[in-house]
Amino acid sequence: MPVAEAGFPDKDRKALTRQLAAARDAAADAVAAVERAAAEALEKVAAYGEEVRAAAAGLKGRGLSADDGQLLGGTAGGVVHLGGEVWRPADGGALLGALLGAVLQGTVAARDPRHPLAALRWGQLGGLAEKAARDELLSKAAEP
Repeated sequence: MPVAEAGFPDKDRKALTRQLAAARDAAADAVAAVERAAAEALEKVAAYGEEVRAAAAGLKGRGLSADDGQLLGGTAGGVVHLGGEVWRPADGGALLGALLGAVLQGTVAARDPRHPLAALRWGQLGGLAEKAARDELLSKAAEP
């Protein structure tokens, strides 16, 4: 290494080292931001799921069950029907997996359509109820 650096002026070497360190630090900061956002998403989706389950139990305790087909207000199978909306608890891990998979595939494909990750299709986690809960939260997230 000292032989190679002998022909590389100290000033230029230090400038390049700073440039590389800055690029590495920016990349590390971006990765850390994704990790923090993922952790926050898991926490918030879990809290939302707990709220839905608590509301469903409360409605059930009041005798407001939507099991009989009356979807004006009540609960059926842990899903809350209230105010003209349906509230479903979601699995944070499955939601995050689906979201990150779709974002990863789309982002990579936009930059390099031939990259192997651009062709990946992420499998569905959970059943139909989980898919409905995930789709509902993802559609709400896409709203302005």
